[in-house]
Amino acid sequence: MSKAGALNLASGLGGKIDKSDVLSAVE
Repeated sequence: MSKAGALNLASGLGGKIDKSDVLSAVE
């Protein structure tokens, strides 16, 4: 689940990833 956390951080800081993609990664 480390990748999911990294994606979440990257999304929060950079915002390059869509929220829907982040939610999918979290689930």
